[in-house]
This record gives sequence, structure tokens and C-alpha cells, in this order.
Amino acid sequence: MTTNRCPTSVLRMPCLLCLLLLTLTAVSSGQTPAAAADVPSLVKELQDKDAKVRISAAQRLVASGVEVEPAVSALIELVRDKDVQIRRQAIETLEKIGPGAKAAVHILTEALRDENYLVRYAALTALGSVRQATAADVPALIKDLKDKDAQLRALAAGGLSALEEKAKDAIPTLIELLKDEDKYTRWLAVYTMGEIEPDESAVPALIKLLKDEDKHTRSHAMSQLGRIGPEARAAVPALIEVLSDKDAHLQGHAASALGGIGSDAKAAAPALVKMLKDPNSNLRSAAAFALRTIEPDASLAVPALTEALKDEDSSVRMFAIDALQKFGPAAKAATPLLADLLKAPSLISRYEAANTLRAIGPEAKEAVPALLRSLNDRDELVRKIVAIALLKIAPENESKITPNLLKEAKALIAAVENAKPGERASYTLGFMPVPGPKSAEASNHLQRGHEFKRQGNLDAAIASYTKAIEFDPQYSEAYYYRAVIHRARDNHNAALADFTKAIKVESGSHEVYYYERAVTHMQKRDYEAAIADFNEAVKLDPYYANAYYGRGASYHWRGNYEAAIKDYDRAAEIIPPVVEAFGARGRAKLSQGRVGESLADFDEAIKAEPQKAMNYRGRGDALKALGKLAEAEASYREAIRLAPDDPSSLNRLGYFLVEQDKSLAEALQLIQRAVEAQPKNPTFLHSLGWAHFKLGRFDEAERYLSESVRRNAESAVTQEHLGDVRARRGDTRQARSAWKKALSLAVEDEAKVRLKEKLNGAAND
Repeated sequence: MTTNRCPTSVLRMPCLLCLLLLTLTAVSSGQTPAAAADVPSLVKELQDKDAKVRISAAQRLVASGVEVEPAVSALIELVRDKDVQIRRQAIETLEKIGPGAKAAVHILTEALRDENYLVRYAALTALGSVRQATAADVPALIKDLKDKDAQLRALAAGGLSALEEKAKDAIPTLIELLKDEDKYTRWLAVYTMGEIEPDESAVPALIKLLKDEDKHTRSHAMSQLGRIGPEARAAVPALIEVLSDKDAHLQGHAASALGGIGSDAKAAAPALVKMLKDPNSNLRSAAAFALRTIEPDASLAVPALTEALKDEDSSVRMFAIDALQKFGPAAKAATPLLADLLKAPSLISRYEAANTLRAIGPEAKEAVPALLRSLNDRDELVRKIVAIALLKIAPENESKITPNLLKEAKALIAAVENAKPGERASYTLGFMPVPGPKSAEASNHLQRGHEFKRQGNLDAAIASYTKAIEFDPQYSEAYYYRAVIHRARDNHNAALADFTKAIKVESGSHEVYYYERAVTHMQKRDYEAAIADFNEAVKLDPYYANAYYGRGASYHWRGNYEAAIKDYDRAAEIIPPVVEAFGARGRAKLSQGRVGESLADFDEAIKAEPQKAMNYRGRGDALKALGKLAEAEASYREAIRLAPDDPSSLNRLGYFLVEQDKSLAEALQLIQRAVEAQPKNPTFLHSLGWAHFKLGRFDEAERYLSESVRRNAESAVTQEHLGDVRARRGDTRQARSAWKKALSLAVEDEAKVRLKEKLNGAAND
């Protein structure tokens, strides 16, 4: 089973259902696709007074692939706009045009002196796109780089930077330009040098640039020193000095450069350890990264890096994990925190935590229980490294590793141990390559579809995905993405057809496609079909936590609570768990009358997602069932505090108050707000009708309860309450009819007894 199934796997829904019902937010169709637009009208928009209208028209012309010459002149003017974002967008659009934008060379050269350095970067990249140099052009470009004409030098720099390592011969000339009196020329030279890949010959000139008046030139110089690596060791004292600079941006670049130089920069360790406590998370991250390669004394670094494992910033934690790996057994003190990180949401964090525990070895025995749990990780790569860690730390647990996993883990260990001198001997993340489309045209249309989708232009996105399919009828991703849009528009039949086609043409594993088709069946309330597809998904991937949760939700809707709970259990035990499963399991247990167990699940759900109102609603329901009414009300009110406009939370508290004959005016107001948000919701209409009944407003009560029954005639409690209203109004015959219907629908014994008493009483009147 491959872990990197296909690019679509990143689009798995992390939260399948809310209240066990998946809903998708509709996306507006946005502007008309450029390819279908009237080109003359777009050309006219290029003259609009609003710069944003002009840039949009130019971008749409370029994206359409039609003649873009009219757009170039407009874009040239936009490069002079006061708005930085407009300038950048205009330059980036010129870059996409490429050689067709030669008329913009002059303005792009001017932009190299823009006050905003991001605009300068964009301009240099655009010049490279316009120039489109080849390796054969390098000698001529080097000559132009020495020319007195600033425009020619800029165009040469752009061409050289685009060629990267093919332009190595330009390094000596660029080193000379690092000494130029003009600050923009120095910046241009150091940036271009960085794109080409500098060598140690540039180190003396780069060290001098560390005191340049332009901070961006300084930061680029530091970046190049870091890329040169150990050969830039002469720069270490100057870089340590920059660590004390007032500018955090420069401090971060200095730390990264020291990390690039590696063990020859050990003198920077005390300053970097101190930086791990800086309020700026970017600096903490840079410090952890640098310590990873500098490898200072364990007594200095391990305590600080261990503390960094608690950092709120994920990148700091990640670099700290990686740095600790270098210390092996000396990092023993970090074991408890590393074990806790085995539950982290991030795949990389879990993998690297296990890999670091492996590096610590037998000294990390404290982590064995956590590692055993992580044999149930949802990702195959993590399961492998966890198995390797267990074999290294506590080989006596070998029997607890599944046979196939044990075989793979031992093979990896042997490969590392048998590596020849000079070969890389480590366990690294590896992803299976994803087969691409049969044609570049298909890929281009897919990418264009993604861009239209990002803009909200769904008509154009569908058209692009369709074009991709025309070029490559076996392009499963194009079917998949088109299906996602169809589903977002509630066009479920079209979505199902495309998901089915994706399944048929996909040559590799396609559990994601089965999963998404199952979700679509759920939206259609076809739970049998959904269960069948979820079955296929978990056959292909037994650790597909979201598929277990989805299947559990399908069983739940069918009233098969035992099967639902079994799947919720599985979804919750895989690492990381589907946290929604705790609340869903709580609701299923509550439906079974297992109130105490349901309350425990809702508490677990709140622990996992303390800001989710739905968990507090569920907890309130469990507390109410236990007769703890004050606590139940507090839980309902907490749900509203977290989501003041959530209709379900408003209705739940309102109905609770009505049931208690408490604060009826407030209850009515809460329920009315819920109905205003969802005027066709039969549950909310029922609550509103019952509130009016408690207030003695029988006309309004009957009106809302009748409407609720019309929209959902299968609710026993609504039928019963409608009968109660009609009985109070003296309409015994209609009351009996509603009660009889309620009795036929009732499930709970208590409700059946109550309804029979009402019917008997009415018969005696």
C-alpha cells in the first residue's frame, strides 16, 4: 500500500460530518471565464480608471491564451502604480507573457530600483522570462553584465539568474559587481549570484556585504554564505555579530547561514540557544534549525531543544525534533515529550519523533507504550519507522508488530546497517511517484482549472477540467476535481458519475475516490450505497480513519448504533484519531440509553476540540438525561457563547428552557433566531410551536407545529405536541389522530405509555 496515494489525498475532509450530516458551502461562480469573454470588452477594461479592473482584465487576457499585445502596454503602466500589490501583479503577469513582453524591458529595469524589495525580485524574475536565455548565451550575457547601460546589465542578470548553475562562469564578474558603488547594482549581483550557486571564491566579498547599507543585500549575502557551507567558515565571527542585530529579519538570516556552515560554526551555539527563547517564533525556528547542523555539546543544546518541543510554533518543534536526533542517547531527557508528539496531527512530526526515539535507542524505553499505540498510526511510513524504533529500543516487543510490517522494518534496518562507506545510511521519508497525465496539454488544463477554482470561477474550472479529460480520457484527477465542483453545486448525479469514472481509470490505489463517492452518497441520504463505498475504501487502506468515521455515520443514520459505535471506536483509535468520532459516539450511546458512557465521550470530545459548540450541546443532552439540569443549561449556554449565531445551539437552549417552563420569553427569542436562520427546519419550527403553546398562544402554536409536521411527518414528539395543542383547543378528534400517529412512530417505552394514557383519556371525554 502506498502512502502517497495521489495528489487528491490531501483533499480528504478532516471533519466528515457535523451533527452527522455533511454539508458543503456553495461557491459563487465569480467572473466570466476569459476564454469565453468578449476580447474587445476586456481590451476596453484595460483603460478603466480603477487599477484593479485593469489588472484583472490583463490577467484574464493572458490566461485565455489569446493575443496579449494589448495587455502589455496596460501592464507597463500598472508597474508604475502607487499600490505595491498592483505593481507586483503586473510584473508577475508580464513574466507569464515571457518573450512577448519585450516592450516592458525598460519598465522592468526601472522596477529593479523599486522601494519594495518584493517588487524588485519579481522584476528580475520577469526579465529572465522575457530574455529566455540558453547556456549558449552565457558569454554574451557576461559581457553585457559589464556594460555601462543599466538596462542591459539588468537584462543580462535576469537571463543569468534563470539559467542557474549553467551560468557558473558569471560568478567572477558578479563578485566584482558586489563591490559596485551603486546599492541596487550590489543587490542585483548578490541576488543573481544566489540563483546561480556561489562558491568559496565569493566568501570575502560576501563577508564585506554583511555591513551593506541595504538590509536586503545583507540578508542575501548571508543566504549565499549559508549555501556555500563549510567553505564559508571565515564568515562565522561576522555572522555571530549579526545575531545581536536589532533587525529580526537579519538575525534569522544569520542563524540560517550559521546552520548552513555547520559544525565549523560551533562558536555560535550559546547565542543560538539563547535565541530559542526569543519572543519571535521565526527566530526560534531559525535557531533550532541551525543547532540541528552545528551539533554543539549535548549538555548545552539538549535541555534547550527539549524545552523547544513544547513550543506553540510547529516549525520550531519540528526543527527541535530533528536537532535532537543528532545527539542520539544523549537526548534521553527528551523522551517523554517525543512520545507525546507521536500523537501530533502532522505526519512529519510523528515520523520524526519516532525517528528521534530510534536514534536515542534503548535509553528511550519510557516511550515504548506510546510506540506500541503508534503501530496503529494511519500512515504507513510512520508505522514503519515506529516498528524500527521498537526493534531498536525494546526488541522484546517484536511479537506485537504485524508480520508484514516486521518484515519491512527488518529489511530497512539491514539496508542501513549494510550501507557501504560513503553511502547515506539513514531512514528517510519516501513517497511513491504519482503517474502524470499522458500529455502536457492535459496537465496545463488541469492547472488552469485549479486556478479558476481558486478564483471562484467554477464554470471556467469545469470547462478546463473537461478539456484536460479530452486530451487524456484516463486522467483520473481531472474527473475527481470536476466531481468535487459538481458536488459543491449539489449536482450529485454528475459528481457520482465523475467519481465512478475516476475509480475505473485510476491505475493505482484509489481509496480516496471510493471515500469521496461515499460522501456524495451520504449527501443524497443513500446510506446503503455510502456504506458499500466506505467498505471498499477501508479494504484498500485498513487505516483510513475518516472512512471508518463516515461508515459509522451512515450506520448511525440508519439506526444501527452498535455498528456505528464499532466504527467510531476504530476512527478514534487510529493515530491521529478523527476527533469528531468522540462526539458522534457519544450521540450514538445516548440514543442507546448509555448516558454515563455518552457523557464521558462528550467530555473527551471537548478535550479534543474545546472551541466546538456541538460538543457542548451533546454534553448538555447527556447531563439533561442524567437529571443534572443546572449543569445541562450551563453546557448549552457555553455552546452559544462559543457560537452566538449557531441555529442549533440557539434552538437547543431555547427548547430546554421551554421544557423546564423557565425563562419562556428568553426561550422564545432564542428559538425565533434559529427559525429566522433556517425557516424550513422542522425541528426549529416544532420548538417555536411548543414555546407558543407554553405561553398560551394556541393559534401560533398550531400553525408552527402543523408546518413542522408538514415538513417532517415522522417525528413522534411533534405529532404528540400537535395533538396536545388541538386537545387544549377542544378539537378531540384531531388530537386523537395526531396522538395515534405519534404512538405509531414512538420508540421509547415511556413515550408509548404516555400516549396511550392520552388516548384513553380522550376516549373517556
